[in-house]
Amino acid sequence: MNIEDKIYTEYSFDKGMLSKEEILKFLKKEKRNVVFITDFFNIHSFINYSEFFEEKDIKLILGCELLVKDFLFGNYINCNVTLIVKDNIGYLSLCDILNKSWFRYKENSNLFVTFKEIFDIRNIYLLSGGYGGIYTKINSNKKACIEITNFIKKKINDYYIEIQRFSIDSFKESVLLMEVSKNTKVPIIATHPVRYPYRRELTTFIQRRCILNKQYIHKANKKLYLYRRNYFLSTSQKKNLYRDCHSLITNFKNISRNCFISKKKIFDNKMVIYPNSDEELISRVNKIKKKTKFLTASKYSKRINKELNTIIKTGFSKYFLVTSDIVSWAKSNSIQVGPGRGSCSSSLVCYVLGITDVDPVKHSLIFERFLNIKKKSIPDFDIDFCKKKRKKVFEHINKKFGKKNVLNIVTFSKFLQKNTIRDLSRIYGYSYSFSNNLINIISTKKNSNLLDNDSKKLLEFSKKHEGKIKSIGTHAGGVIINNRNIPITILLNEKGYRLSQFDKSSIEKLKIVKFDILGLNTLSIISEITDRINYKVSFRNLNTCDDKVFELINSGNTIGIFQLEGHGIRNFLVKRNIKEFNDLVNIISIYRPGPLSFLKNYKSKRRKLLKIKHVDKILLKTNGMILFQEQIIKIVQKTAKYSLNKSDMFRISISKKNNDEIDKLKKNFVKASSESIGADKSIFLFKELKNMSGYSFNKAHAVSYSYITYVMALLKLYFKTDFYVCLLNNNYSKPERKRELLMDAFKNKTLIARPNINKSEMLFDSISNEIKFGLIGLKGIGSKAIKLIINERKKKGIFTSIYNFVSRFSPSEINKKYLFTLYYSGALDSLENTKKECFLKINESIKNRESILNYNDFKNVLFKKRTTKSKRNLIKEVFFERKTLEINFINYEKIFLILNHKIKKKNKNKISSSNLFIGFLINKKKPNNKEEYIFLFQSEKQKYVEFISLDFDFYKSINESDIAVLIYKTIRFSNRTKKFIKETHLFKFKQ
Repeated sequence: MNIEDKIYTEYSFDKGMLSKEEILKFLKKEKRNVVFITDFFNIHSFINYSEFFEEKDIKLILGCELLVKDFLFGNYINCNVTLIVKDNIGYLSLCDILNKSWFRYKENSNLFVTFKEIFDIRNIYLLSGGYGGIYTKINSNKKACIEITNFIKKKINDYYIEIQRFSIDSFKESVLLMEVSKNTKVPIIATHPVRYPYRRELTTFIQRRCILNKQYIHKANKKLYLYRRNYFLSTSQKKNLYRDCHSLITNFKNISRNCFISKKKIFDNKMVIYPNSDEELISRVNKIKKKTKFLTASKYSKRINKELNTIIKTGFSKYFLVTSDIVSWAKSNSIQVGPGRGSCSSSLVCYVLGITDVDPVKHSLIFERFLNIKKKSIPDFDIDFCKKKRKKVFEHINKKFGKKNVLNIVTFSKFLQKNTIRDLSRIYGYSYSFSNNLINIISTKKNSNLLDNDSKKLLEFSKKHEGKIKSIGTHAGGVIINNRNIPITILLNEKGYRLSQFDKSSIEKLKIVKFDILGLNTLSIISEITDRINYKVSFRNLNTCDDKVFELINSGNTIGIFQLEGHGIRNFLVKRNIKEFNDLVNIISIYRPGPLSFLKNYKSKRRKLLKIKHVDKILLKTNGMILFQEQIIKIVQKTAKYSLNKSDMFRISISKKNNDEIDKLKKNFVKASSESIGADKSIFLFKELKNMSGYSFNKAHAVSYSYITYVMALLKLYFKTDFYVCLLNNNYSKPERKRELLMDAFKNKTLIARPNINKSEMLFDSISNEIKFGLIGLKGIGSKAIKLIINERKKKGIFTSIYNFVSRFSPSEINKKYLFTLYYSGALDSLENTKKECFLKINESIKNRESILNYNDFKNVLFKKRTTKSKRNLIKEVFFERKTLEINFINYEKIFLILNHKIKKKNKNKISSSNLFIGFLINKKKPNNKEEYIFLFQSEKQKYVEFISLDFDFYKSINESDIAVLIYKTIRFSNRTKKFIKETHLFKFKQ
């Protein structure tokens, strides 16, 4: 007798949490060679888990738990059943039933199967589902149980009554089902459900269920008994549970020995979109070759023939044709396509077909890096498209190849530390601030003694969840295209796209070619700029010899330029001297943690490498540094006389951490290269190749992305106004990024016009080389309100005054906060003669809004006597202007210099500039009946330091309309209270 564990992995989400490593640990302990996986309504784990366990000589039995909703003999059945796959036909049957259930779920949000669907499947073992299965809700009616059993028995041959004994109720049910088995002669199988590894992990499992089902832990605790014994039990423990009925239970080995799935046969279905793909590929390439003169040159012609030969041998002709069709359609429909990505750019055939725009011969790129007959893995076609128009590419693919022939690829998100802490805090009823404080302590690596017991417990809990699978998503761009039915179970995502249940790694293991249709935001920006200036960018025909572009890059003025924006790389660029495109490729590849660390102590090694025959020429363009993977391939080919295929396999193997394999590689390499360069140099060279193999970069990718970098630099140099406009329109929701771009525009002497309620549109724009500030760039006003303003302006004309503006909107549409946001930004300045008048009328409008809205004739609303006094604070306006726009148009520095001069004059120059901090009072509050003063501090060295001061009585004499000046001899901050220490003087200036 064998009582099998019915395992629910982490892919069962709220119904299980076991990882393959936890399962293996138990199997080794019990010396078991069979594992039975039964995830709920999915087979996500099948490929990864089967390969993992096959390596350990453990046989995986593929099962799946399904929910049945149906009527039988007047009884409503709502239960779980378990299917076990016998063979390839059974696997296809399981895929079919899962597909039907998931498509139905998309229609009515109800995931279930019917008995009719189960009875139609072939080569499947059907188990009754154990406790919670077919008999659980009718186990008080023995006659009904027998009736249903006989009916199912007639419909499906391989039916087993499944019994379980993990609780009192399940034990009672098992006794009844043994009697049903005797009466119906249907065999019994005993299983034990396993959802978590150990008894102590019950709490972790319940937490997981609560997080995924969005429940509070105290509510879930009531149902704990259902899962109390759903952990691994030893063989002896399980046998002891069934000691009264050993002879009645069918050995699970009778089932497992009949189960075998051949993955090679199932997934060996070639794409037949182009029946004569080899001839079609050759024909297309030859046609283009005849039209392009330089391709007929000997070195190009030979390489094309060599590549075509390899492509045909590996059977990838059809994939080149499909990719070519997609890219060609995108380009003809004005969708910006990248020059290439990854090793795809190494192929001359890809260049000829227009898939890439990088000439691999010109840049010394190696085809074998992309497609190698000896490689076990298959190549990916990674193509970058304009991010905003990528959806159109997906729509075209679905239309051209048929929705049924296109599959998106699933991804799995995992529990990560910060989000897990937030999730656990929520289910335990802690506040958001509690979890936020805990995350801050962890992030800043503060002393753990600051944590209370609740926080420590929460951290311990989170560690048990981290790394486990949490939910599913859709791969950013991964697509499988095949006009044959791929035997993969399908999900439907929120957008209605068909989604493979196997993730990227599983797809690669099955050797199914996927296409990465990726979106790159920089391409969207390039597309927008070129549309504005009516200029088409052709990466293929790009002149990469403009000295002015390299001067711009060398100056470090590269904010907004792809790959060159970071502070570190800008400083790095200033120290280098880029003279040509190849230098740009090298710099981008060098500026990574690995190469930079080697660069520091590389001078002596560089000299040695440049003295080695063949190596000196290969490393000449990178100044003696092994920077690219292609260089490793060439060095090995030239020194050891390996073929390019073998050299690429050497590169892959040397980067691994298998010591035995590396020793073997070293021995063979030294032996083969000693003849041409000598034994000592061979040993030294092997060591350097090994050191740099993990840090070397894919040159094909570096070259491709350097073209994008160059184009962005070109656009910044010659079309800077449109360059900034498009970048701002793509980053208006990111305050820090917006501020950086605006400050860079000022630095590059680009004119920026204030927002104007009668002229500004939703987005940023340009007029006569001046940036026109978009209303969407204002912080503190939403897009809905902006749309209302623009629509009102278009329908009824421009706004003539503050009163006119306020009267045309209800308080719910444009409230007080929105009005002051527009005021501080300067958007309302054009409506009145002076800023002061503007300020007064806004206050009047807010106070008398109902009157303004109720009168049709605005003349009746003009006030004979002002009801509000001017309490304008210039510094406050400067502060909120900066907060609203991220920049200042008012000359803040001038105000500071005037006050600085006045204070020093008044103090007879006793106070040095280094000790002078001017504090501008910008707001007064009374939280919890305590006076609170918000200051903005500035010194000659430090600007825009916000500071909150509490309970300083002598501040009460200061009004918000005053400029309050605080002078400190020493400035210190306390981490918790952020208070200035040792104040000395207080001055007050009227405006």
